[in-house]
Amino acid sequence: MKKYIFFFFVLIFLVLIFFVLNRWRQKKLIIDGVDLTPYTEEKWVREIKSAFKDAKENKDELKKIVTEVEPEYRKQALFLIAFMPYPDLIQVNSSVILDNIRYANLAKKTFPWAKNLPEDIFLNYVLPYRNSQEPIENFRPYFFEKLYPVVKDLKDAYDASIAVNRWIAERVKYKPTQREDQGPFETLKGGYGRCEELVILYNDALRSIGIPSRKVWTPFWSIRDDNHAWTELYIEDQEIDGRWWYTGAAEPKDSLNSAWFDQVVKKASLVFSKPYGEPGAQEVIYYNKRGELYVNSTSFYTETNGFEIEVVSGKKRIKDIFVFFSVFNYGALRRIASVKTGKKGKATLVIGKGTYFISTGDSKEYTWKVVTIGDDQKQKVLLDLKEKPKEKESFWLRY
Repeated sequence: MKKYIFFFFVLIFLVLIFFVLNRWRQKKLIIDGVDLTPYTEEKWVREIKSAFKDAKENKDELKKIVTEVEPEYRKQALFLIAFMPYPDLIQVNSSVILDNIRYANLAKKTFPWAKNLPEDIFLNYVLPYRNSQEPIENFRPYFFEKLYPVVKDLKDAYDASIAVNRWIAERVKYKPTQREDQGPFETLKGGYGRCEELVILYNDALRSIGIPSRKVWTPFWSIRDDNHAWTELYIEDQEIDGRWWYTGAAEPKDSLNSAWFDQVVKKASLVFSKPYGEPGAQEVIYYNKRGELYVNSTSFYTETNGFEIEVVSGKKRIKDIFVFFSVFNYGALRRIASVKTGKKGKATLVIGKGTYFISTGDSKEYTWKVVTIGDDQKQKVLLDLKEKPKEKESFWLRY
């Protein structure tokens, strides 16, 4: 009997050793024999390992990024890889990313407004090499050279951001283009771009001189036709506490938080912004998948309310089904957001006040409601797939 007890405890001991070693191995980041653990954060390790695996034949380019970059910048390189979009993993060129990292740090050392930025702000909004779906271009050397004379004598990021916007506006104008985003050099060469392409150009220019920036957009306006994208930039210095400001790209004003859409955005239904990899502690995540992180920034611009949607089919709660939110735009109902129900058939969304067309269903069952989001805290909406809406019904959407 004692022998069996002894073997039992030996087995327990070995199992514990296995789990401890396995946990230790999971925390370690070793790429082809190179221990990169000291240069990263534990929360990134899993994403970095996944990135090297997903890169397939392009893995050597990722390896060059982390082995050829200066040791003091290695953490930044690993951050970019950890949250790199899938298409970039299989095609990115190491030399472009290395230039991107080195020139981002050159800007940090050169311009006074960049020297003391919080690390998370620098990583997410200065260091990134892309904004949206534009082609990857080595923009930093060009913009650093061109914009240094423009901003070198300015005292802060506030004035520098306005000066850069004027520089941009002298070279490009708004004009609709194709659906796919063009890169900053295509926009400069052509002399025009749609709003998102002007944002890409302006953000690349700002980041090249060490000013944190991000793309912001509304899917569709609720009180006028069309949609729009603009720039938010982060300023922190002796006179201004760290916070976000907005402005129209290639639409320079004499001050920030001033744009043609000042009044329209106060009635916005949803406004999204895009960090590169990690949201701020107080930011509301709308969607998060590798390379596609969207933050719900609506509350920055207008009064909002959160509400809970529950989807049922009779008495059965329906999980993993999408609920769609639409506004009236360009003569039709246009989808602005979708949320997926969880295990209990519920989902939540923070949205601007107003009236919305909310729908859900599949090929067999569907339903919809017109719901007004007002001042009530955490409104609840029940969508029952068994309750068929009237085939002919008129309604108003008010904001």
